[in-house]
Amino acid sequence: MVDSKAPASQTLSRGIRVLEVLAAAQRPLSIDEIAGELGVHRSIAYRMLRTLESHRLISRQDGGRYAPGAGLVVLA
Repeated sequence: MVDSKAPASQTLSRGIRVLEVLAAAQRPLSIDEIAGELGVHRSIAYRMLRTLESHRLISRQDGGRYAPGAGLVVLA
């Protein structure tokens, strides 16, 4: 039996969670802050951030912090 609450794709679920965390933040967040919110190692967070950035769903600000990107407008 499959748990309907468990994500079918952990990677996709984590990527969406990154977007949710950034959207709820009052300021751009660092990799360490994002990794902490997700409960993952910094290297895992970094790979997700790079992928989301390549799709313009997030943007990297000065100082290496991340914020929601312009690509989210297309999805809205």
